[in-house]
Amino acid sequence: MRNPIVKVSAVALIGLLSLSLTSCKIGSGSQNAQSSLEASASGNGTQGSAQSEASQSSSTTASTQSATASAQDGGVTPTLGSIPQGASRLEDVGDARGIWVNSPSGNIHCWFAGDLLQLCVVDSYRVDKPYGEQVLFPGSLPIAKDTILFAGYSEDGEMPRIAARRDGPVPGNPDEPMRTLAYGETVYAGNDVCASTSEAMVCWDTETGDGAKINRAGTEIFHLKK
Repeated sequence: MRNPIVKVSAVALIGLLSLSLTSCKIGSGSQNAQSSLEASASGNGTQGSAQSEASQSSSTTASTQSATASAQDGGVTPTLGSIPQGASRLEDVGDARGIWVNSPSGNIHCWFAGDLLQLCVVDSYRVDKPYGEQVLFPGSLPIAKDTILFAGYSEDGEMPRIAARRDGPVPGNPDEPMRTLAYGETVYAGNDVCASTSEAMVCWDTETGDGAKINRAGTEIFHLKK
């Protein structure tokens, strides 16, 4: 009677060993699979982190380039009481001839004389006539308003003002000193400043705060508050 019992026990033992081995394999496979998932997740995390850092680096570079582009653009903020840093002093302003300062396009000409910014002339205004025409004296033909006056008497008290002018100097005489500004360049004489930007020629008096932003589209007159 013992032999069948022994045989059964042996079969049972073999079955138990088979289950144990299968369990170990399954457990090992699960552990390996989990390790693979963790490694994959870790790799994805590293890749995501690298992509994030690359994105941040790209964003920082774009921001720096934007700031550089803005600086190269030559933007200027008119201020009272001080000449902008980096502005160069105009030397040829002592006599009546003074000096003409031209925009890079050659469309705007500003005349400094006697240590003052006297006026700016815009060539395209004679054709486009954004401010219409003006009769200089009774019987004369209308002349397009093409001049921004910064010095002299103004009937309405506004300075600068836009007017037609043919009784004063105009640029182009060969013997007159002339200087063409690059974009971003700023010059001054006395308290008066002119800055050349890609948008406009900006000129103002640092003492009175009177100024104008001048370009082909039109002239924006401003008065800085003290």
